[in-house]
Amino acid sequence: MHSSHNQEVRYYIHMLNEKPIKVDLDMKVEPSWIDYNGHMNVAFYLLAFDKVIDEFNNNLGLGIEYKNDTNKSTYALESHIIWIKEMMLGERMNFTIQLLDHDQKRIHLFLTMLHTENSIKVATYEVLSMHIDLSTKKSCIFPEKIQKKIEKIMNSHSNIPKPMLSGSTVGIRR
Repeated sequence: MHSSHNQEVRYYIHMLNEKPIKVDLDMKVEPSWIDYNGHMNVAFYLLAFDKVIDEFNNNLGLGIEYKNDTNKSTYALESHIIWIKEMMLGERMNFTIQLLDHDQKRIHLFLTMLHTENSIKVATYEVLSMHIDLSTKKSCIFPEKIQKKIEKIMNSHSNIPKPMLSGSTVGIRR
């Protein structure tokens, strides 16, 4: 990515008053992401969502520099993807992030992948992450500075209705 695009990405991610946060990483379905069914393979949905989480964490102050300075990071504890529509070769995507909940050690996020051209929902990703001390491999509380950023987002998102697809479970509906 070129620097003007990086500034644009940071602009989107810093729009904490957006409900939910809008993120555009200028991502598109790459040829290597296409499976034998002719559409984006399930593994690459997770890759795309993970790149958005990385950008979100970077902007919270939980990126690679934080990890290198503190030997702490976040680990995903549980996640759930729902596929709604196919993504095809070359199609572009953007995302929204909604903070559903948090405590001193965990953040619960809900992401939506949208087709860039028509803003149709194509997939959702719900994830619970925990702050980890990598030297002990045990959970630990977020630093106060990061907790305040999380609180600011939560205050902004507290009045947003919970997404209908959040909390979904896998099963055959009868």
